[in-house]
Amino acid sequence: MEKRICLLGSLFSSFSFLVTVELLAALISNMMAWAAVLFFSGLLVKSLRLHSKVSCFLAAFTLVLVLFLHVYTWSFMIIILGCLVSIYSLRHVSGLSSMLKLKFASVITVSNVIVEFVRSFVQKSESVTVRSGANLVRVGASLSFV
Repeated sequence: MEKRICLLGSLFSSFSFLVTVELLAALISNMMAWAAVLFFSGLLVKSLRLHSKVSCFLAAFTLVLVLFLHVYTWSFMIIILGCLVSIYSLRHVSGLSSMLKLKFASVITVSNVIVEFVRSFVQKSESVTVRSGANLVRVGASLSFV
């Protein structure tokens, strides 16, 4: 009898109001962050192609919006932007790219990291950027990849 009550309790708790709302809230948060990332990508391409300062500002603002919608998606985008900045800096050193593209990508990246540090200071929590960087160093320094 007790096993049936436990099974029934676990069935009711898995379909409870709180679990359903949490699952739907996570889905909505992911989808809103995905839409913002697509919008950010379009603005980034527009600012880099047309050298538009307004599009650069809007791209940075959209990425800040992604920070407040879904932190993990934001950290993934910051890693991608870091790679883009390093590619543009290598291309600038070799003379293949203009300095303006490097400046736009750097401004977007640095402004978002500053906003993230301010957010973590206000919330009195650990910075996602510091935690992700420490994890990258830990994985890169581990001997399992050698």
